[in-house]
Amino acid sequence: MCQFLYWNLFWQKDHVTWVEIEKFLQVYNNDYEKDIILLFLIKAAIYRSAAPIIDAINSGTINLLNLEKRMNILKNVIGLRMEQLP
Repeated sequence: MCQFLYWNLFWQKDHVTWVEIEKFLQVYNNDYEKDIILLFLIKAAIYRSAAPIIDAINSGTINLLNLEKRMNILKNVIGLRMEQLP
C-alpha cells in the first residue's frame, strides 16, 4: 500500500498532506493505524531513494533531479511523521 501511495500520490505532487493519504486508505480499510502507515511510508521512501544512489555507484553517474525528487518525498513523509509526535 505504501509503495502505491509513493508512486500514485507522493510522486505526482510537490507536497502531500495526511488528509490526502486518508482518502486512499479509506478506500481499502477504515481500520488502520496512522503511526504504522507513516512508518511504512518512511520505509518506502528510503527504499526508493536508495535505487538512484546504487545506480550512481554502479555506473559512475547520477541523475540529480531524480534523486532530489526522491529526497523531497522522504522529507515530506518524515514531516508528516514529525507532526504526529507529541
